[in-house]
Amino acid sequence: MGNEELKEQLKVIEKVLKEGFESLNQRMTTLEEGFESNQERFDVLEEHVVMLVDDMRDLKKER
Repeated sequence: MGNEELKEQLKVIEKVLKEGFESLNQRMTTLEEGFESNQERFDVLEEHVVMLVDDMRDLKKER
Protein backbone atom coordinates (compact mmCIF):
# COMPACT_ATOMS: atom_id res chain seq x y z
CA MET A 1 0.00 0.00 0.00
CA GLY A 2 1.46 3.31 -1.06
CA ASN A 3 1.44 6.70 0.60
CA GLU A 4 -1.40 7.96 -1.59
CA GLU A 5 -3.61 5.01 -0.68
CA LEU A 6 -2.88 5.55 3.01
CA LYS A 7 -3.70 9.24 2.69
CA GLU A 8 -7.02 8.40 1.02
CA GLN A 9 -7.88 5.88 3.72
CA LEU A 10 -7.01 8.43 6.41
CA LYS A 11 -9.28 10.98 4.72
CA VAL A 12 -12.13 8.45 4.72
CA ILE A 13 -11.53 7.61 8.38
CA GLU A 14 -11.40 11.30 9.25
CA LYS A 15 -14.69 11.92 7.42
CA VAL A 16 -16.40 9.01 9.21
CA LEU A 17 -15.14 10.20 12.59
CA LYS A 18 -16.20 13.77 11.90
CA GLU A 19 -19.70 12.66 10.87
CA GLY A 20 -19.90 10.42 13.93
CA PHE A 21 -18.97 13.27 16.27
CA GLU A 22 -21.44 15.62 14.57
CA SER A 23 -24.18 13.03 15.04
CA LEU A 24 -23.16 12.55 18.67
CA ASN A 25 -23.22 16.30 19.28
CA GLN A 26 -26.72 16.52 17.78
CA ARG A 27 -27.90 13.75 20.07
CA MET A 28 -26.35 15.44 23.09
CA THR A 29 -28.08 18.70 22.18
CA THR A 30 -31.40 16.88 21.87
CA LEU A 31 -30.87 15.21 25.25
CA GLU A 32 -29.98 18.53 26.87
CA GLU A 33 -33.11 20.16 25.43
CA GLY A 34 -35.20 17.26 26.72
CA PHE A 35 -33.62 17.56 30.15
CA GLU A 36 -34.37 21.30 30.26
CA SER A 37 -37.97 20.61 29.25
CA ASN A 38 -38.31 17.93 31.93
CA GLN A 39 -36.76 20.25 34.51
CA GLU A 40 -39.34 22.93 33.66
CA ARG A 41 -42.14 20.39 34.05
CA PHE A 42 -40.72 19.24 37.38
CA ASP A 43 -40.53 22.84 38.59
CA VAL A 44 -44.20 23.41 37.72
CA LEU A 45 -45.18 20.14 39.37
CA GLU A 46 -43.23 21.10 42.48
CA GLU A 47 -45.06 24.44 42.65
CA HIS A 48 -48.41 22.66 42.46
CA VAL A 49 -47.44 20.24 45.20
CA VAL A 50 -46.40 23.13 47.47
CA MET A 51 -49.72 24.90 46.78
CA LEU A 52 -51.63 21.68 47.50
CA VAL A 53 -49.82 21.21 50.81
CA ASP A 54 -50.56 24.83 51.74
CA ASP A 55 -54.23 24.36 50.85
CA MET A 56 -54.40 21.20 52.94
CA ARG A 57 -52.85 23.01 55.92
CA ASP A 58 -55.37 25.82 55.55
CA LEU A 59 -58.24 23.34 55.46
CA LYS A 60 -56.90 21.59 58.53
CA LYS A 61 -56.71 24.91 60.41
CA GLU A 62 -60.32 25.67 59.53
CA ARG A 63 -61.54 22.49 61.19
